Amino acid sequence: MYPNPTTSVLNIKTSDTSLPDSFAIYNMLGQIVKNAQINGVSDLQISTSEMSNGMYFIKITKNNATITLPFIKK
Repeated sequence: MYPNPTTSVLNIKTSDTSLPDSFAIYNMLGQIVKNAQINGVSDLQISTSEMSNGMYFIKITKNNATITLPFIKK
């Protein structure tokens, strides 16, 4: 995931050729602020321009496995 901190676009980079299934972005209160299914490579670029500045967590799901990573929106 890059760049971190981000200003307008957050990119998800995968280590293999298969795509994650979906993502969800949570604020510090645990509320979902954005989520989507990933259907193609273009879905790996997430616009953060409408989000307020602060700390967030992105939960990426693939084959019933998840990883949660923190990022900062500037």
